[in-house]
Amino acid sequence: MAAELEIDDDRVVFLADYVIKALRIKADKWTKMYSSEENKILCIDFFDKPDAQTLVIALNAAGGLAVSTEWPAQFKQKAVSLIHLLKLYF
Repeated sequence: MAAELEIDDDRVVFLADYVIKALRIKADKWTKMYSSEENKILCIDFFDKPDAQTLVIALNAAGGLAVSTEWPAQFKQKAVSLIHLLKLYF
């Protein structure tokens, strides 16, 4: 699935695959989200910076993906949360 997205970083490919499968979305939603430089930085920082403990990727009300480092206060959508333990694999 994520192999077709032309992402150079294996960690981000894993993340994309996981999000696409867990949230049951099409790959174009990931592509649209990841094309934003701010979202790209949040994803890469999660893997590279030891102080980045949590990464939350959720479907927003418009049906797109939103990336955050914290759980939202009002949570009504499907989401995937990755925590610091994931870093042990990379």
